[in-house]
Amino acid sequence: MSPPDHARDHLANERTLLAWVRTGVTLMGLGFVVARFSYFLRTLAAESHKSAPPGTGGGTLLGLLIVVGGGAMIGLALARFLTARSQIERGEYRSGVLALVLIGGISIVAALVLAIYIGLTNRTV
Repeated sequence: MSPPDHARDHLANERTLLAWVRTGVTLMGLGFVVARFSYFLRTLAAESHKSAPPGTGGGTLLGLLIVVGGGAMIGLALARFLTARSQIERGEYRSGVLALVLIGGISIVAALVLAIYIGLTNRTV
């Protein structure tokens, strides 16, 4: 492999890692917002001596799970980056599917759980 191709492959690998890191950080930010908003609703209800809206107690747990999912996504992306890096160095790169399937699965589960949570907490009585 010529040096320009070698460098291009490594740079593409780094760009892919950074894209997944941005996605993981975004998930972590979303989880933080969900958890803090749930806390805000409970605090607001306590200050006005009313009961908290139904389902707000689960928001903190949901937010925590989304933050952990974002961290797991970053960890999987880093593992895939290191694997691809060593394969590029040896000149025997093989496309990996497992990390991508796990990252996609984390994203899908986060979306479903968040959608269910929103559906359960926005019911009108």
